[in-house]
Amino acid sequence: MSGYEGGPQERFEEFLRTYKDDQGNLPYWTKIQRFSIDEATSLIVDFQDLTSFDNVVFSTLAKENPLQFMNTLNVVLRSVLRAEDPDYLDTVDE
Repeated sequence: MSGYEGGPQERFEEFLRTYKDDQGNLPYWTKIQRFSIDEATSLIVDFQDLTSFDNVVFSTLAKENPLQFMNTLNVVLRSVLRAEDPDYLDTVDE
């Protein structure tokens, strides 16, 4: 799909952990770290942020298979939450 060897799941996890906005903040990582505090159950991601991070991987997957794209994002977010706050993830319904 692209020259990135890790694939879409690894690339999306990297995006969540490292994407910086114009002010140099980590908006998605900050929200993930606050999931249990805010009792959050979802994460809104701006598609333009994704494509500015890696246009090839995210645009291609979204165009070719939108359902797989959304499922991949869901799987990665759960994986990150499992690593960061497993107790909170256990309280959230599938």
